[in-house]
Amino acid sequence: MATFQEKITSYTGLTTLDSTTTPTLDVAVDILNRAIMDILKIVPEGLFLKYLAAITDTDGTGNVLTTATGGTNADHIYRLYRNNYKARLVDTTEYLRGSMDNSIYIPTDIEPIYAVGATAVGSINVLPAGSVATSYYQILMPALTDLTGYFLLAAQAPDQASGDDGYGYGPVPPEAEDSIILTAAIKLLQIKLDQAVEEEDGELVNVTQAEIVALDKLYQLELSRLLENK
Repeated sequence: MATFQEKITSYTGLTTLDSTTTPTLDVAVDILNRAIMDILKIVPEGLFLKYLAAITDTDGTGNVLTTATGGTNADHIYRLYRNNYKARLVDTTEYLRGSMDNSIYIPTDIEPIYAVGATAVGSINVLPAGSVATSYYQILMPALTDLTGYFLLAAQAPDQASGDDGYGYGPVPPEAEDSIILTAAIKLLQIKLDQAVEEEDGELVNVTQAEIVALDKLYQLELSRLLENK
């Protein structure tokens, strides 16, 4: 399984990234994290659901969901169902308004709502409250700390208990992986281009510009393929 460094190298030729290079390793890691977030924001919901299993609320007794491992890691939820009815995502203000006694905004059993972090950091809050079956789909996406990790397989998840959050990233739909790496590669080459311009290295400017144009064509192709996956 190729690491992030190996994938980036295949597109950019940047074989070593550390505190002395341009871009530096820290900058490259930040760029890759941003590329992951940017692309996953536009991945069609149906594509995520091909790879995600439903997570079930294990107590079903209230409006704050819990899982078998305790805690919810509430970021990036794609669809939440309360008693088989799809809940609508709302912000904290609307959630609190709907939870007030005698409010005209109280949600119904067939039109439930949910919010992230309405009552505590990382909580998943659902209304109306009650002892009913609740399930949701989510993707665990820890921030990367270096480029030695890789995209996790669909059946995998970060092992938070052992502190492996920074080792892998996912599960990310395989269809989105090339778009992510190309996004990061283009941004890294743009930094390389800026340095070449500053140093007035005309030959390196021309070569890097050509590389960026070629990668951008690949990126547009991958993005089109990605968005076709409904």
